[in-house]
Amino acid sequence: MAARTQTPVARTEVTLQFPIFFEGKEHTQILIRRPKVRDMLGVEDSTSNDAQKEIDLFANLCECSPDLITELDMLDYAKLQETYQGFLSSKRKTPVKR
Repeated sequence: MAARTQTPVARTEVTLQFPIFFEGKEHTQILIRRPKVRDMLGVEDSTSNDAQKEIDLFANLCECSPDLITELDMLDYAKLQETYQGFLSSKRKTPVKR
């Protein structure tokens, strides 16, 4: 098997409409990186329910504690879900014909 190469990780900023205080720090945004297959496999082995698996996946992608994710307002959690789904979208912009 070929060795994995280290590439710069692009992250997307999700601005929180309802900032949270967690472990003595105010969080006004969360950075989430694009998922890889190994991220999905990491949570699939869990015996947790689907909601907890998603929280664990997001915590891994955001490099934070699952407890921080559970403190999010549902509106901000929905924004995080939308950002994640956007990573999985296959929609491509087509060139405009002139």
